[in-house]
Amino acid sequence: MLSRRAFLLGSGAAALLVACGDDDGDTTSGDGGATDTTGAAGSALVLGEAFDRNTLLVAGIEQRAPFVLFEQSGGLVALAQAPAAITFTATAESGEVLGPIVTPRRGDDIERAYFPLIATFPATGTWSIEADLGDGRTLESAVVVNAEGDVAQVGEPVPTAATPTTADPLGVTNLCTQEPPCPFHEVSLADAAGSGRPVAVLVSTPEFCQVGICGPVLGLLTDAAAERDDLTVIHIEVYTEGSPGSTGPVTPLVTDTFELTYEPVLFVADGGGFVTARLDNIYDGPELAEALATAGA
Repeated sequence: MLSRRAFLLGSGAAALLVACGDDDGDTTSGDGGATDTTGAAGSALVLGEAFDRNTLLVAGIEQRAPFVLFEQSGGLVALAQAPAAITFTATAESGEVLGPIVTPRRGDDIERAYFPLIATFPATGTWSIEADLGDGRTLESAVVVNAEGDVAQVGEPVPTAATPTTADPLGVTNLCTQEPPCPFHEVSLADAAGSGRPVAVLVSTPEFCQVGICGPVLGLLTDAAAERDDLTVIHIEVYTEGSPGSTGPVTPLVTDTFELTYEPVLFVADGGGFVTARLDNIYDGPELAEALATAGA
């Protein structure tokens, strides 16, 4: 089992921005390979990847790559100052160009601007990313596209195992760190997956999120699930026990079953148990609604 620190460091440089930091002050940091620029419109900005830019993306299947903007001096760009859209262009080492792809800003209802690039990369390798902010400023970064990945893709079976429930916590102390606890610990994933009902599985740890996105996305899911009596929702905590100062190891459900090195992440699966959508690290209400709709009734 991974330690808390090792798990967090696996999530990539942008984890500091939208996922969870280490509560002992030893947070993930770095610019993730992004470059900054100062344009006529204002101060220097940096394009950050809200995902592991080296391992997450896979060729040949539609991918969701959420990006964020932050000031070179530190801190996310405020929602009101973020552009309404970013136009992305990706260029392979071979010279093949993907785009331009206009990506509207998301995150108004969580007060955190992000830009989820949706694209299918036709080839593996390093792709240069150019982000046109629409005001004369252009930012650059780079991502690695892999032949395959560890995390379940759309169309693949959702990972399945027995998960802790209120009736059978499986020895887990931290069944739910949301206050008050969420209602998504009544059914085991082993019973829900492939049962004929759509399933949404969220891996997140609200209490131990340093920058506070894990709780808000769970809250959005709680609201959305209240409108879907056909949907089974399961919440899985990352750590089996502990407190913010000392959480103990990461649960094997996260590292072995789902093969995750980051959180939060939401898997949506249809009644047959196949993934229809996956939202990594950050999402807002409208994007969540789109993801849940992919599973049907």
